[in-house]
Amino acid sequence: MKAMCIENDITKCDSRDLARALSSSINIQCFDELSIGEGYDVLAIEQRQDDVWLYLDVDGLPYPSPYPAELFRLSDPSIPEGWSVSIKVRDGVPYIYRLSFSAWADDDEFYEKLINDDDAALAALKRQTESH
Repeated sequence: MKAMCIENDITKCDSRDLARALSSSINIQCFDELSIGEGYDVLAIEQRQDDVWLYLDVDGLPYPSPYPAELFRLSDPSIPEGWSVSIKVRDGVPYIYRLSFSAWADDDEFYEKLINDDDAALAALKRQTESH
């Protein structure tokens, strides 16, 4: 799965929802590491509250980083082989929480393990990135 960056400055986006999502999650307005028109490998898609985030493989960053989906369009929306869906329930209603390779989809702590240099998580990420 690939996503093409269509904007890297949230102040230029029309979406009020995006501003709300970012203000409640992070304090960043411009993602300078992203290049408009550049394609990035998507390693996970996650729903946070009512917003969709893409975890992307961006050159120069040690592990996938989350970005609001509004900054991208999927240039290749095909779901990679071996990916799984994680479903959660909120207010009695099931929803798709995460779509990713199985090791990540099935483990709510996977991202924290990555950024804490967990050997098993890093190995799973390496297998995934090398296979695509």
